[in-house]
Amino acid sequence: MKRFGFILLFTLLFAGCAHNAHQPCQEKDWYEIGRQDGAVGVPENHYSERTATCSTPTTQTKSLYLQGRNAGLVSYCSPINAFELGKSDAKYHKVCPENLEPDFLRSYHKGRKFIQLQNKNAELGKELRTLDEKINDQNLSAQEKSQLNTKAKKIKRELASKRKQIQDLSRN
Repeated sequence: MKRFGFILLFTLLFAGCAHNAHQPCQEKDWYEIGRQDGAVGVPENHYSERTATCSTPTTQTKSLYLQGRNAGLVSYCSPINAFELGKSDAKYHKVCPENLEPDFLRSYHKGRKFIQLQNKNAELGKELRTLDEKINDQNLSAQEKSQLNTKAKKIKRELASKRKQIQDLSRN
């Protein structure tokens, strides 16, 4: 009998979990779903994917979703987030409202420039280390060492310039 009770309890618990996983569309918090989608820059057409399992999504459902998405886009389209998205090389899906997009794009492009400069600095640093190893080679002539030192100085100046550009981008 105890075994039957345990099986019955387990079955009821499992059925309850399964019910929550397939919650009817009318019972979902469409404002919050939209807000979460907007906060990560999901395009508006994602709504139809969200409601694909609904028998008949209502106009209220879509209205709540869009209100929430617009609220989420405020944080997504912020200049700080745009800079981070640019730095991470994330694709922008042109979802920001017209009034927020100019500042978003400005910061997004700064983030892209930031990561490009960092990548270039990494390349230059590697090239400089290789040059330093060659300069320390005992078999080089004085003229060859001088040429390598001149090239190393040029790379150091370029590195310094790019570091300053990175600092400037970070401040703005």
